[in-house]
Amino acid sequence: MRLAEDNTLTLVAGSLSRSGDEDGPAISKAAFGELNYLATDNAGCVYTAEQYRMRRIILPESLRARQASQDVGMSEEPGGAGSGGSGGAGSSGSGGGSRGSGRRGGRGGRGASSKAAAAKDATEAMVSTLSLGEIGAEADRLITGLAYVPGGSRTTPGYASGPGGGLVYSTLSCVRRIPVQPGPTAPVGQSSLLAGQPGDFRSLDGVGGNARFADIGGIVAEATGSIIAIDHDYVRRVAPDGTVTTLVQGLAGPRKEQFILPAILPGGQLAICKYGSPDVKLLDLGLDPVPLYPCPPAPPGPAPGSLAADLSALLEPGQGQAEGEASTSDLELRVGGRVFPVHRAILSARCPCFRRRLGGGFADAGAAELDLPDADPEAMEALLRWMYTGCLPPELPSSLLQPLAELSDRLGLMQPCRAAQGRILEAVCAQSVVGALLWAEQRGGGFAELLAGLKDWYLEHTEEVVDTARDTLQRLAAENPALSVELQVAWIKRPRTK
Repeated sequence: MRLAEDNTLTLVAGSLSRSGDEDGPAISKAAFGELNYLATDNAGCVYTAEQYRMRRIILPESLRARQASQDVGMSEEPGGAGSGGSGGAGSSGSGGGSRGSGRRGGRGGRGASSKAAAAKDATEAMVSTLSLGEIGAEADRLITGLAYVPGGSRTTPGYASGPGGGLVYSTLSCVRRIPVQPGPTAPVGQSSLLAGQPGDFRSLDGVGGNARFADIGGIVAEATGSIIAIDHDYVRRVAPDGTVTTLVQGLAGPRKEQFILPAILPGGQLAICKYGSPDVKLLDLGLDPVPLYPCPPAPPGPAPGSLAADLSALLEPGQGQAEGEASTSDLELRVGGRVFPVHRAILSARCPCFRRRLGGGFADAGAAELDLPDADPEAMEALLRWMYTGCLPPELPSSLLQPLAELSDRLGLMQPCRAAQGRILEAVCAQSVVGALLWAEQRGGGFAELLAGLKDWYLEHTEEVVDTARDTLQRLAAENPALSVELQVAWIKRPRTK
């Protein structure tokens, strides 16, 4: 199904009234069984996985043209969906035939039947089955996860030659890959083992066939090209070269819970679903999510010609001056080894701390350089953007939020300080809440609202913290016993007062 901008659903492939395994034109002929997983190459193809089958859906020309217009930097080769595919590479039986059906309509590409087939291909998707080869015993043929690893500069080579990507899927005890570059005309390679051993259900780190998986419940791709796998109660990373490392273990806890369907949130947290339950757990692992679309250019700034846009230009290389002219900056701000060319008037007008230091009563008043040796340079860069434009950058990594809040507080900039604190509270999870509590409790009165919010979050999720992040409780008791006791007492009393 396709969800349009107006919230209407339209059928793209399969049937609403029948199930089956037929390939071919997606609506008039093709049918699916129980669809469990979807992945897309963001270039006109959607991949699906049923229990023991994998299919490629080549979107119709109309949808591919629409996607190309939305995907920044995406290019498409001309041609309808019927001309897509590889002529059978990596496909089986009816899959190879159906993928070429638009081309074969007239046996030679001539006549009215060929034109009719081409017109049909422009409006209807095409479905074909991928060959998975001989992948082991029946018990290990069940597909438990599917992901597409995109190509590009952020992806480690190894999934496909050139700039393309690759399809990765998991069974209970293995992770496998299929080389296939983006786009409907890309050939589909043969399935090969990336890591694990069919039928050997253990959890062991290692490389390739020397690694073992006990019970894979889902996979998700990182932008770096690695795969994150939920393996029973382990979280494990599979590098493009097949190296398997364990990131987290003991997820199941005393209740022996099972987790499936991992997803990486924009802030780098891993979200996993508890099997047979509506619960979702968040693990703050600092992962690198694959963007839904190819990486766009920097977010557009203020409207051209506005005051904010003109001031923002002063922060860019060249400082807004015409070619050959001297820089307009009259002060260098040195922060942690980085140098920021800035403007005294703007810093004095926007920041109380700089207003005092650059005033007539301080030694820094006439200096050409100003040092902030203990500040975080990335946080300073974000704050300069706020001073010049009135806005923080829209996307900030979670690791930068605390340094940003600290520096804002230090410089007397309460608006960005409150904004950073709000983002910290939004991003908190069971693994990070204790660290955030200890940090906020040390910051003083300017962080009282954040501290109260973190305490409330902790009390609402105490059982989750106990189950998944018990080591952080030991840290809390060791580093701040008074806060630890306060939270324990509040949690004990909480059911009686709610």
